Amino acid sequence: MKKWFVYEDWTLEEIPRCFYVGKGNSSRIKTIKRNNHHDSVTNKYGINRIIVLETNDEQVALNEEVRRISQQYTFVYDINYNGIGTNYTLGGEGGNGSGK
Repeated sequence: MKKWFVYEDWTLEEIPRCFYVGKGNSSRIKTIKRNNHHDSVTNKYGINRIIVLETNDEQVALNEEVRRISQQYTFVYDINYNGIGTNYTLGGEGGNGSGK
């Protein structure tokens, strides 16, 4: 049975900041590159990828991705944008969304 993961990318700063939330399989977790903005943040602040959910149910993973993007304010067009986020979609698309 296929496993799905939801993960958050955090900076390596003294006070870490979440800058990306994603969903994918084990190979997606191992691939760091997402988009140019993500690359810039990773290069400047470092990256700590944390798996926050593991499930066999893709829909559960998609729902959690949406919830966490909203919770962490990493969507670049969110009115409460956290200033460092690099998600270009609200999540939940089921594939690699625009900019992911």
